[in-house]
Amino acid sequence: MRKIALARACLVIAVAAVLLCLSFDKIWSQSADLANHYALVSRLMDDHGRLASPDPSLGEMLVYPRIAHLIAAGIGLYLDSAITGLQIAATASLLLAWIAIAYILTAFPWRGRLLSLTMLSVVLLANKLFFKLQIFGEEIVSDFFFAQLAAQAALLCVLAITLRLERRYSSRSIRYVFLIGSILAIESIHLLPALEGLGVLAFFLLSDTLDDLNSAILPSVRVKSLLVRGIVFAACGVAMLAHPTYKVMRSISENNGVLRLTRFDSIESLLVLACVVAVLSASLLISWHRGSVDARRDRLPVKYLGAFGLTVSCLCVAQWIALQFGLGSEYACKKYIYALDTLFLIEIVLLVVERSSIVLDRAREPIKGLPACLDALLVSALVAIAFVSTTPRHATLSLKAIRAVEADVRLVVVKSPRSPGDKPMVAIHLPMMNPLLDYMFSTAVLRTPRDEMVMAILLNRRITSLESASKIVTARNDATYDVPACRGPGTTGNVAVIDTKCYVTEKQLNVTCRSDFDLTSSGAIHPSMLTGFSSPEPNGTWTEGHEASFKCELPKAGHFRPKRVEVVGTAFVAENRQQQIVATIAGTTSTQTVDFSHPGETKVITLPTSDQDQGWLVIQLSMPDALSPAQAGLSADSRVLGLQVKEIRLR
Repeated sequence: MRKIALARACLVIAVAAVLLCLSFDKIWSQSADLANHYALVSRLMDDHGRLASPDPSLGEMLVYPRIAHLIAAGIGLYLDSAITGLQIAATASLLLAWIAIAYILTAFPWRGRLLSLTMLSVVLLANKLFFKLQIFGEEIVSDFFFAQLAAQAALLCVLAITLRLERRYSSRSIRYVFLIGSILAIESIHLLPALEGLGVLAFFLLSDTLDDLNSAILPSVRVKSLLVRGIVFAACGVAMLAHPTYKVMRSISENNGVLRLTRFDSIESLLVLACVVAVLSASLLISWHRGSVDARRDRLPVKYLGAFGLTVSCLCVAQWIALQFGLGSEYACKKYIYALDTLFLIEIVLLVVERSSIVLDRAREPIKGLPACLDALLVSALVAIAFVSTTPRHATLSLKAIRAVEADVRLVVVKSPRSPGDKPMVAIHLPMMNPLLDYMFSTAVLRTPRDEMVMAILLNRRITSLESASKIVTARNDATYDVPACRGPGTTGNVAVIDTKCYVTEKQLNVTCRSDFDLTSSGAIHPSMLTGFSSPEPNGTWTEGHEASFKCELPKAGHFRPKRVEVVGTAFVAENRQQQIVATIAGTTSTQTVDFSHPGETKVITLPTSDQDQGWLVIQLSMPDALSPAQAGLSADSRVLGLQVKEIRLR
């Protein structure tokens, strides 16, 4: 029997390993959370698990719960890459969460196990194709809630183990001690799943109390048991409140971040979902509690998943109530979406199983001819389907490419060490040309403080405070920042280290009006000439907001005088919307309105100039229809985009 169990476990582990290898190079998020979690993992690797305080480059991550990050750092040390350690730990958490769910369902009798595993696999496929609910695992897709997913996986594993202890008639005391110790350990990973565990513990204590009330034990013993359980729960709650994680996560929950929900995208609809899950959970628990002792033992997955669902629903509603008193944020309420969506789908399956008495009839098993490892095949299939239905087919970032940049930037740190009192280095326009990665390597590897300059890099906005950095780490031959005369130690075949003072001197671009201004990343425009523009990209520079302007100084009399201005650009056009651009030359009546109706459409806006012979030529752009890709539901980019200007010509 042990050999069969071992063979089944090996099959599930092998399938999980294959899935991990197949997705190894895929990172599905470009959220700032990816950069922040990476910074903590990288720092734990570099500083051997001991963080110095204060550290302005880590921000709130300095006090963030770090058990999951220590695991990722350990993997990273072994593989000599923090991003690889983080990727493996995050993907393994996804797989572990679904293995635990499948393992809980295998506690049904054979036919119930067969129906629940098969039906849940079908439901997950339907969700992938039609419903698009955000289930466990999507914490690291789009957003990157690494610690929350790791803690959620840990809690599910704890529930699976506790269920097995109960099936083997282990004493209540053993189960309580194990569950309480696990909850406090999970709190060192993330608070939210720890609170869910506390709620599940409360239900188990209540359920055992109801059982005692219906039993023939003496009233004095009942009272004593009730007092003991109350003391146990209160002690666990106090221990959680006293845990350092509670205060930290309570403070972080006040931040109202952006979390895009695919279906329940408002607080009102989220509360409706919570109430639906609560009703489903309550009906399952009532049905389970009314069964006989043997029937309840055969239906333990209903007890555990029902208690989990009821707890998550109550916590979500409680978070909303706290919000009405100015505590927490909508963001904190929305982070329950993953558990609510997952449990909604699972409990639909459980309702079918509960009402199918045939599949729970032990007299009908075993089914002859079925291989002994069929349940392992079903578990493996469920894990594979859950993984595929959770993760996108195409990645947004390549782990291999990021790891190559990581190695180059770490080599820069070795070859260009900072002395005490030196200004920090900053990464801009690294080989992958991604603002998130520039921010990530600046804070994590170069240890650049999260100041105005670094946040401008993250938000892809024009940088106007380069003087606060001593060196610029950029892609070799980058048209904007790589000045060969300013290269210093640490320059490699892919990355150049540029002295900032030298760069500012060499790049003293004049602001005089001339024939052509290239606004792509290959050009070079003095920052003072642009207002309301983002950072340059390969195809041009986006306006950010509803107003933007370009200005240049007219040369002295006898020099070049433009007769007209030509603005070449492409507007941001979302589905079923158009973008109107109003261009004006300040101080004149020269105005033109252009409408863009199709994505990728390039137009030239032409404006005649006046006869002024001195002063500034100012081109003003108004974009009343500008909106962000996040508002359009296209990406997490929150910049309000209007026109991507490729070139400004003066003729």
